[in-house]
Amino acid sequence: MMKRWNRIRGMNRRQIVNKLLQKADWYFSPRKNLRRLVFILDKLILKLFEDKYQERPEYGPSNLEIKLQRQALGGPFEPLDIMLINRAVCTLVGEPKVILEVGSGTGMFSYMLARSKPECKIYASEFHDETRKYAEQNRTAPNITHCKFPLSHFKKDEVDLVVAIDVVEHIYAYGRFLMELLLISPKAIITTPNKFRSPFDAVANTPEFDQHVREWSAGEFYWVLRIFWGCSKIFGFF
Repeated sequence: MMKRWNRIRGMNRRQIVNKLLQKADWYFSPRKNLRRLVFILDKLILKLFEDKYQERPEYGPSNLEIKLQRQALGGPFEPLDIMLINRAVCTLVGEPKVILEVGSGTGMFSYMLARSKPECKIYASEFHDETRKYAEQNRTAPNITHCKFPLSHFKKDEVDLVVAIDVVEHIYAYGRFLMELLLISPKAIITTPNKFRSPFDAVANTPEFDQHVREWSAGEFYWVLRIFWGCSKIFGFF
């Protein structure tokens, strides 16, 4: 107590005022108190509710039926957020000569990119036969090869960039999947829904969408990617 008093006596008036303002901010700042409240509630929730994350089994390749059902009910064939993600990924690809899109679905990304980069060769690989046929009939270009190639079809570093848009959350053995992507290409663009996109999804013990095996927060997924790619960047929509 005496040491503190001596420190105060050694301060001038301006230093004392600044110190008092810092203390007031520490104890009464709305932002700091909100963070304290969130921390307390988080600890309380962990005590009150069981938090055992339950992964789903793999649903298997499927894409077209959901879009057709949504369209039949008056909704869009492609959801707006998915269109935005595909457009965003197109701006991030850089200047690769050969691209592989894994789980290309109805071909939206490959078709977008093919029109903006006609010099780039694109492999659009989709295992669901009806979905791939739709892409072949409606979204084709001279530089797109629609195919059903597994990752093992490609040799080490055979492609300059591999793209997987909202695929990894559907795969149970995601570690093996990411390793296979790394083997065939030095660069990858991988998108997945953020588990923290809403308060309900953030606390769900199982993903709400029945085709998702698991979901990650942005921070969790960043460290998953760092295991495979030493240099990783995270982008998000807000």
